[in-house]
Amino acid sequence: MFLHLYVNSHGDESVVGFFVDTLHPFLASVSYISHSPSDFEIKALEDGELIAFPRPHIEILSRRYPAFTVFYQEVILLMLAKNCTIYAVRQSNNSEELLRYLYAEYLWIINRVPDKYIARFMGISNEWYCKLKKKLLAAHGNAGSAG
Repeated sequence: MFLHLYVNSHGDESVVGFFVDTLHPFLASVSYISHSPSDFEIKALEDGELIAFPRPHIEILSRRYPAFTVFYQEVILLMLAKNCTIYAVRQSNNSEELLRYLYAEYLWIINRVPDKYIARFMGISNEWYCKLKKKLLAAHGNAGSAG
C-alpha cells in the first residue's frame, strides 16, 4: 500500500491518491512527463516493493515491443481517467458525500488506510473525518468499519 503525496514549499503533505498492488498497481510521477524534479512523493504504508522504470527504459521497451507500447498507453490512460474522476468527485461534493463515495467505490481504502491519510485526502481535519465516519457507520450499521 502506497500513498501518492504532494509536498508544498512549506513541507505540508497532501494525499493525492492511494495505490495497492492488487487493485491499482501503477503509479506515475509527474517528473516522468515533465523531465524535472517533482514535488510529489511516494510513501509506503505497508511492507511492499516498488519497481521504478526510468523513462529511457520505457522508451526502449516501447520501440522493441509494440505490445508493451499498447499496454503502457492503456495504463497511463487508465490512471489519467481515475485521477480526473476522483478530482471531479472531490471538487463537486461536500466531505460527507465524498466519504459516501469512498465507501461505495473504494472500500479497500477505508479498510486499509489509516484515518489521518483519508482525512488529508479529503482535505478535512482528522476530527471532522472521524465524526463523518461515525455518522455514516451509524446510518449503515457499521459495515466496513476500520481504524
